[in-house]
Amino acid sequence: MAEAGEQSCVFCKIANGKDENAELLFQDEAYAVFRDHKPAASTHLLVVPKAHISDAKSLKKQDLELVTTMVKIGEQVLQEHGGEVTKAR
Repeated sequence: MAEAGEQSCVFCKIANGKDENAELLFQDEAYAVFRDHKPAASTHLLVVPKAHISDAKSLKKQDLELVTTMVKIGEQVLQEHGGEVTKAR
């Protein structure tokens, strides 16, 4: 059963395919990538885990692998969509 935060989280809805207006550029069992709906750059992508995380402050040392994987996926998808990894943030 999904927790209250997960049910109302816009990122969880998109990552888990419950927002028909969002196009997933990449997804696997644990992660999803999609375009920001208010982009701040020509190629503005968001990489999120499918598991709900309330905010960046809740991440712990043991989440380093999760974040590292998100960066790798983000770089891969960015390159596939014409972005420059050297300019990525």
